[in-house]
Amino acid sequence: MKRYIQGIHINRLFHLNNVDIPITDDSHYNLIITGKNGSGKTVLLNAVKDFINRTKSDKFLNFTNLEEQIKYWEKGVKDASDENIRFAASIKLEHYKKEFDELFGRVNISFNDLAYIYNQYQKGDFILAFYGATRKSQMFEPQNPTKPSINRTGNISESSSSQFLNFLSDLKIQEALARNEHQLSDADEISVWFNDFEKLLQELFVDPNLKLEFNYRNYSFTIRSAEKAFRFTELSDGFNAVLDIITDLILKIQGQNSLTRVYNKEGIVLIDEIETHLHLQLQKSILPLLTRLFPNIQFIVTTHSPFVLNSIDSATVYDLENHTLIKDGLSNASYSGIVEGYFKQDELSKDLRDKLDLYRILTRKNELNDDDFAQIAYLEPILSEIPDYLDSSVAAEFRKLKLEFENREELQ
Repeated sequence: MKRYIQGIHINRLFHLNNVDIPITDDSHYNLIITGKNGSGKTVLLNAVKDFINRTKSDKFLNFTNLEEQIKYWEKGVKDASDENIRFAASIKLEHYKKEFDELFGRVNISFNDLAYIYNQYQKGDFILAFYGATRKSQMFEPQNPTKPSINRTGNISESSSSQFLNFLSDLKIQEALARNEHQLSDADEISVWFNDFEKLLQELFVDPNLKLEFNYRNYSFTIRSAEKAFRFTELSDGFNAVLDIITDLILKIQGQNSLTRVYNKEGIVLIDEIETHLHLQLQKSILPLLTRLFPNIQFIVTTHSPFVLNSIDSATVYDLENHTLIKDGLSNASYSGIVEGYFKQDELSKDLRDKLDLYRILTRKNELNDDDFAQIAYLEPILSEIPDYLDSSVAAEFRKLKLEFENREELQ
């Protein structure tokens, strides 16, 4: 079972009222919510997050009985034999009405086997996580050997990714100690874990020769490719945003006293604007990577990227702007078809032209500072991957500007 959430009903959420988003197909259990800016994607995902946060610690699922409580105390008010009893019953009634409205006033979530999900969560065997659009991993390099502190059952918005380097260095120390004590099977298990993680980084950075190196003197890790070497604290915004999700989930999936290499724990993960900071290739690969790496997690994401929309075949798609449900997803649709059918091509072209205008201004400045070079480095991957069907004129002019910039004598 991967369709843990089988439907979302919007009761009242700003301009959205009485909207049903069903997830009915077990083979399309992930949900991609799309629509233009202002359609309500973020407020909806935040409402789902708040609903889960408010109910996840309710061991006895009392929130499922709120309607019955309201009916019970309505009858109590009606049938009260005197004013004191009626007053006490009315206080109870208002309490449950307020609690019901606070929980269900915006959205109501239909779960598949609610008791199972919440029981597994209480035991630490079910993941609940939310990643906002402004996510950024705040990794800190340990100064001393430090055990990671992992949030497994707190607020689902709280990430443990800042603890990931503590986790890595602690594993390296455990491996060395295990070998020293001739516990070779334990040491080999950790070694295999690092090999698997290195392969994950190779896939993410599209570099089969990438290496993950550990400096035992200062407990730091270096990612080394053929072109450059960098630390986890020096990642670009795009890779930082992706690793914030991946490293947090890896930590949450770990057992209390055991190393987990197979990330098959069940869960529900919400990601707002999953394409944030990602160049086009990462937009295409992020959902396939996450669903393969964490096969038993149901992902509910928002996006307005056509490259995300058709990237997996296991998703239901809902367009909040047009209130359109695509039960079988859009994996068989072309990028151009999605752009023409679900987005305004002119709006995408305008965004690209704005970026091109900025790139033109920067590359033609007589003197450039560090911020200018950083902005150019940010814009080039985006503009270099423009498909011709979006705007061939933008692509052509970018190539011309890039060549001129690379040939400037004072930059040689």
